[in-house]
Amino acid sequence: MLNKISKEKFQLSYTSLSLSDEQILSVKKYEKYLASDVSAKRKNDFLGGRWCAQECFLNLKVDAEIGMGDKGQPIWPQNYIGSITHSKDYALAVLAKTSEHKMLGCDLEKLVTEQRVNVIKKMTLTPSEVQLVESSSEPQALATLIFSAKETLYKMLYPHCQSYINFHEGVFLEVDKENGRYEIELVSDKEELKPFVGKYRGEFDWLQDNIVTISYIS
Repeated sequence: MLNKISKEKFQLSYTSLSLSDEQILSVKKYEKYLASDVSAKRKNDFLGGRWCAQECFLNLKVDAEIGMGDKGQPIWPQNYIGSITHSKDYALAVLAKTSEHKMLGCDLEKLVTEQRVNVIKKMTLTPSEVQLVESSSEPQALATLIFSAKETLYKMLYPHCQSYINFHEGVFLEVDKENGRYEIELVSDKEELKPFVGKYRGEFDWLQDNIVTISYIS
């Protein structure tokens, strides 16, 4: 699966969120970052993401622990950069050395329903993006991709700009469905975002009925 993703450029691991006892035991040490009253679902999602990140490090034969910041964001060991995401069904993480990539972000979204497409069009898409979706032969898939691409752009840039990026500041430009590639542009007048304004390329593929989007800057 995920054959359209350039997995040779970074470490990638994913898992179903129906975690096995063995998986849960292997990341039990991360429970210390969770509040005592956290919901079972939140706990499962969190541990699933940490399991994926841990697998990425194991693939590199590196024994490392991922910390957690005051906003719940992962704190990566020195010399590494990564991103963690989850949908209702899966968790996924990507990891790279900072000597290879300056920025890295990922997102995972379940294919939206027809009803949800209308909500996304109204709340998160620009007029040009609405036109793309309405002219597409696969509006649900494209709306899901655009939403996910915006999330990935935010996750990639936030650790560096430390600024909120609203949905209309990430403008989806084009998609190459055959090769799993897309282009998105950050458009903003915010002072803290001006150094990051420009076009970014991303990759995507489907994991069952979930879309995976990844973007990175080398």
